[in-house]
Amino acid sequence: SELAVPRLADVCLLDLVTQHGARRVLARHGDPARQHLVDDLLEWAPPARELPFPARRALAEGRTQWFSAPDDAWLVSVVRDPRELAGVRALELASIVSVPLVAEGRSLGVLTLSADRRRGAFSAADVEVVEQLAHQVSLVLAKAQRYELESRTSHTLQATLLPPHPPAVPGMTVAVRYLAATSGVEIGGDFYDVATLPGEHV
Repeated sequence: SELAVPRLADVCLLDLVTQHGARRVLARHGDPARQHLVDDLLEWAPPARELPFPARRALAEGRTQWFSAPDDAWLVSVVRDPRELAGVRALELASIVSVPLVAEGRSLGVLTLSADRRRGAFSAADVEVVEQLAHQVSLVLAKAQRYELESRTSHTLQATLLPPHPPAVPGMTVAVRYLAATSGVEIGGDFYDVATLPGEHV
């Protein structure tokens, strides 16, 4: 959002596809005094309801949705909630572009940028820039999700393999430090234990 707003657009919305469905994770306005208008857009987005238009269509069709001059009649036809419609009207949008985020053959979400009437409508060149930005965001998201999955998997596996904390041994303080030899996945193959033996040996 810092790359896009306010240099390229006035409003930036980001919707991500998760295992529980689509979720709006970001809504930012280039004018801090108008941020409250887009904050409301988070309330009207999933999981409370389905993905708003035009992000919904961009995700369903897998292609850019560009509305160069949305008028009030168009807004009324695509925004179903009266309170949401009032909020969108207050943004005074002059142009909207929604680009699906796709990487490695997967739909990751939708990036939506909007310009208000003070900026004017997006040009075809602006739309190309938005598409390039969406492509870069897709690659970063795919990499982050892959890392998160690998990290979560490795930590779960590690927690399953490692023994519980050492038992209390009278007269001794026992501590363990586990340092995996591998880089990234943080899984090692060493096992340890503490056991008391006869003759006050451990």
